[in-house]
Amino acid sequence: METVRKVMNSYSVYPNYITKVTDRLFRIQDGQGDYALKKSLLTRETVAGWENAYHLAASQNLRSVLPVYLTHKGNLHVEMDGSIYYLTPWVQTDERQDKKEYIKGLFHGLGDIHANTKRSESIDKDEVWNSFDTYKEYCIGLQQDLLSFVERFENNRYMSPVELLVCTHFKELEAACFLGAKRTEQLMEKGRQDRRWNWSLCHGNLRMSHTLQTAADPFLINWENTMYDNAVRDLSGLFSRETIYHNHSGSLFMELFPEYMEKNKLTTTELYLLIIHLVNPSSYLKLIRMYTAEDGPLMDHIPSLQQNYRRILFGLEFSRYIEEEYESFSFNENGN
Repeated sequence: METVRKVMNSYSVYPNYITKVTDRLFRIQDGQGDYALKKSLLTRETVAGWENAYHLAASQNLRSVLPVYLTHKGNLHVEMDGSIYYLTPWVQTDERQDKKEYIKGLFHGLGDIHANTKRSESIDKDEVWNSFDTYKEYCIGLQQDLLSFVERFENNRYMSPVELLVCTHFKELEAACFLGAKRTEQLMEKGRQDRRWNWSLCHGNLRMSHTLQTAADPFLINWENTMYDNAVRDLSGLFSRETIYHNHSGSLFMELFPEYMEKNKLTTTELYLLIIHLVNPSSYLKLIRMYTAEDGPLMDHIPSLQQNYRRILFGLEFSRYIEEEYESFSFNENGN
């Protein structure tokens, strides 16, 4: 705790109580304020990008970004014993808040951040779009690989639990390969017509555990992986991380997606890209290859296969939802 006290001296805060919440999070109380001290994973190479995110949040008045205190020297962080620390207010979460209202608030805050920091530029290089053409062919190849694995498993007299699971998932996995190729083709056609590309401040590691649930809209915390990228980066990451669990929030994500679109309306190209990320079957196929490379059934693969399957299943459902709710985006078979 001596290191923590030294760090707090840099903020002219002298703790009465220090509570170790996790190995990297401390609750600090000095009788006047309640603080959260984070021992980050930032390095000297990455801290500049993190600082820029907070400068941008302050200049744009992004209320969903939990503010960081300045040291008495005016710095956003403290480097001590090879680690970088930063200090924020301690926010008491409201666990009683309805999950629907919580996700609605999250979409409002995230949409505001993406919209208020957005900048656009023209992509004139054909190699960018050609890379998507390569990915389309990759999806077609994955579909053939998947079929080969299933035929191989079905030829076994007794299938292992892993093999039986893969065969059970085959229909949806095949659909994901087809949809990935289809949406990629549509993205290329639309992207070549309108070569604008949007960049926004992105969290970079967005998940429900990186938000603080309050009576008002939640705060987004842990901006250590922040970057400037397309807003789809955050949305695909959030959906992918949260829909792998058995009782996930996928139905609420779809029901409340218009709340995000109202704040930051995604283009047709961006919607294509979001779906491509969600139905990407490469991680699932990688697990199958790992399984077949080992001797004997590897039961440890089953949870990971199930998690990837749930994420892909959500992607297929999300694609159908977009077709039904956003007819103007022309998600038809020909991509016109």
